[in-house]
Amino acid sequence: MQTTVVSKKISNDSLTDRNTRGRVVNSIGDGEDVLRCKELVDQGFKRFKVYTSIALQMDAIYVCRGLDEIRRHDMRHSETPVSQNNPSSTFSPSQPVALEIFFGRDDIVSDLASLIVRKEQTKLAILGAGGIGKTSTALHILHHRDVINQFNDHRYFVGCDAVTSAESLATLVLQIIQAPMVVGENILTTLQRALLAAPLTFLLLDNFETVWDISSGRDRVLDLLQKIGNATHISLMITM
Repeated sequence: MQTTVVSKKISNDSLTDRNTRGRVVNSIGDGEDVLRCKELVDQGFKRFKVYTSIALQMDAIYVCRGLDEIRRHDMRHSETPVSQNNPSSTFSPSQPVALEIFFGRDDIVSDLASLIVRKEQTKLAILGAGGIGKTSTALHILHHRDVINQFNDHRYFVGCDAVTSAESLATLVLQIIQAPMVVGENILTTLQRALLAAPLTFLLLDNFETVWDISSGRDRVLDLLQKIGNATHISLMITM
């Protein structure tokens, strides 16, 4: 009986020792796994920092190049004499240029440019969420060689970011195309007359959702679009 008890005790002690050793071995293995995971995480953070640094540097280069292009464009336009017979000619907003860094949408730009020059009047809308590149795409269309050959200098970018009504948009368009305003006349009528008398023209209304989303004046905005459309030699593209 005593031998049996001792045997059982030895067996229990052996089992306890094995369990203890197993826990120790497992804990060592877990610790090694944790260290490997930590090393992988550290390596990932290092790569992320490098990639982020490169991306920020490239973005800064693109922005600087774009600003340089805009400055050169502004300097060229500032040297152009202004007509004294045009009441609106004192205000001639600089037309933005298309940035040189532009990838992945050449086919879209070429297809839409071909569509625009195919007919005397074209109406296009580029729709999508903010930040997807609608304005960049539209500017490359505006400055596409086929569009330039078709409309020459009568290609106008109209930024609607600060526009709050159909009347303010009509005023802005008149200023940009340098058309005279008539005191006492409805501004939408003035714009329609100016467009009817204008040569073959291409208008780009960018960020059109700003004025469109003001529901209280949407009927007036629709009237404005209708008046632009009535001038059959005026092509229109909007982004929103």
